[in-house]
Amino acid sequence: QWYQRRVRGLAYWIIYSSFFLVEISHGLTSKIPCYYTIKMAVLLWCMYPGAGNGADVIYSSAIRPALALMDKYMATAEDKKKALPKSGMGEKKDSLSGDQLSALNKMSRSSSRDSVGSMGKGKGPKY
Repeated sequence: QWYQRRVRGLAYWIIYSSFFLVEISHGLTSKIPCYYTIKMAVLLWCMYPGAGNGADVIYSSAIRPALALMDKYMATAEDKKKALPKSGMGEKKDSLSGDQLSALNKMSRSSSRDSVGSMGKGKGPKY
């Protein structure tokens, strides 16, 4: 029972935050007639303590399926990203000669040391 009240409360706040997201997009609230009356009725229904609580109904029928759909979408996007070939500096470093690689390493070390060492001393770039 304690757990169910916590889950119901969490579902209520998720629904409340979705109303908030609608409200921050200024154009939507003016286009929906009686928006604030509908919002108040839905939130009161979500606070109803008996069976058929609005928070349970809305969360289980609308929000949970939407989250599951987004989870599937994110998983497929992640799989597609893993399938792409990596085109980072690692492959490019392999094709450099020894002199070029040492020059690149010197440049990266000196630029990071200069940027950290000159902070607060007024030795930054002059414009």
